[in-house]
Order: sequence, then C-alpha cells, then structure tokens
Amino acid sequence: AHSDFVHLRNFLLRTHLSDLIEVTAQRHYEQFRTSQLRQIKEIRAQQAAAAAAAGGSMPGHQIQQAASQQMPTGPLPQQPMAQV
Repeated sequence: AHSDFVHLRNFLLRTHLSDLIEVTAQRHYEQFRTSQLRQIKEIRAQQAAAAAAAGGSMPGHQIQQAASQQMPTGPLPQQPMAQV
C-alpha cells in the first residue's frame, strides 16, 4: 500500500516551517518587549511617588542610580532575520 502522507507532511513542513518560526519568534519578542516596558513604567511611577513623598529633594543622579539598580539586566533577544 502506497501512502502520500510522508510526502504531504514534508511538503507542508517545508513550505510553512519558516513562517511558523518567524511568527513564534515575533510573538515571544513582543511579549518580552511589552513586559520590559511595563516594568520600566512601574519603576518610574515608584520613583515619582518616592520623589513626591521626599518633597522632590532627590537629585537627578540619585534617581538615575536608583533606576539602574532596579532595571532588569541581560541581553535582549535578537530579532529573527527575514528570509527572502
């Protein structure tokens, strides 16, 4: 008995795999980027509240130093290269 399933499976994977990889990578990157921006926004709101509570007496370099201590570190994910 001859089955075309193997040929069909290989054809579908070959034609759609790069698209699946690209869409998945883009989705994960956007989720990561949104998460990072949300964290930055929360940190800045906390700093503004702390500065307002201190009467605005916190110098700029101390605010920047506090922000850099709270910022997550590590490499950003690389944007996948589009294949032509």
